[in-house]
Amino acid sequence: MKISKVAIVGGGFSGLICGSVLEKNGIKVTIFDKGRIAGGRIASRDRDANIFDYGAQFFTASDKRFRQFLLPLVRNGKVARWNGRFANTADGNLVAEKLTKPRYVGVPLMRTLAETLATELDCRTSHRITQVCRLNETWRLEGNFENEGKSHSFSSDGYEFVVFSLPPEQAAVLCQHPRLAQVNLMPCCALLLSFQQRVEIDFDGIKLDDAVISWLGRDSSKPGRSIGERWVIHGSPTWSTEYFAREEDEIKNLLIERFATICDIKLPAISFAKLHKWKFALPISPPAWGCIVDRQLAVAYCGDWCMSARIEGAFLSGLSAADEILKIKNLPG
Repeated sequence: MKISKVAIVGGGFSGLICGSVLEKNGIKVTIFDKGRIAGGRIASRDRDANIFDYGAQFFTASDKRFRQFLLPLVRNGKVARWNGRFANTADGNLVAEKLTKPRYVGVPLMRTLAETLATELDCRTSHRITQVCRLNETWRLEGNFENEGKSHSFSSDGYEFVVFSLPPEQAAVLCQHPRLAQVNLMPCCALLLSFQQRVEIDFDGIKLDDAVISWLGRDSSKPGRSIGERWVIHGSPTWSTEYFAREEDEIKNLLIERFATICDIKLPAISFAKLHKWKFALPISPPAWGCIVDRQLAVAYCGDWCMSARIEGAFLSGLSAADEILKIKNLPG
């Protein structure tokens, strides 16, 4: 199969990794992402002094290929270890966690991981794909893009292969595949809080088995962050599902109250609070597929949901999709 031009729908970490590998192997890649900034759930807020990583909070590196990818980023200061104090819950008590692997973050934001890749690719942000069409053995993509507050339609064609780096439910709207229905993603309500004073607890990150909250993190304790006292709260998948459609103020208040109860403290005054709702956040029992590839249709699907709900899983899935496309390209005849 001639594969010289590939479109990737979705500029999350898996799509960016896939595009980077294909580009290095001589394939022209164009990435379309609906967001203002690429990265997907490697998301950060930095529009003012209230700076947060509100998607993925940190990552570990077990696979040799992921560690090799990270080495130059560590050397140039774009990735660093988060040497905070971490805890888990045991019988309702907070217990210091004995780390078996270093925890890393992007510097100065988690989003730095995505930005480093996106700057080396033709990554078109604010471009929402609404339809894909197969024409004369190539693909045509149609959609709209935002520019200075106005929406414009566009089309782009001539792609021999299309990769969907999207949650399965969103990917299925554009190009159905039977495996997509086998994976369900649960939502997450993420609350960003700035306090006027330090929250007086001994830990910087707490993983919980609580019915309401799954994660509490002192975001401002990460390396390379500005001064302040900033926390990120992630609602548990089940609780987030139940409360997802509720009013934002109700969700905020319930999460703040639970934060204080879990830590058994009176929280300092809050100077900033913002809620972000991730509709497709955590896969339930993610399969170990690596990716999904349909050779006859010339499409692939990738994302952390194909591997694990982790940044490393997204990396490996994007790598897997790129490897499969390169195998097809290099088939004899």
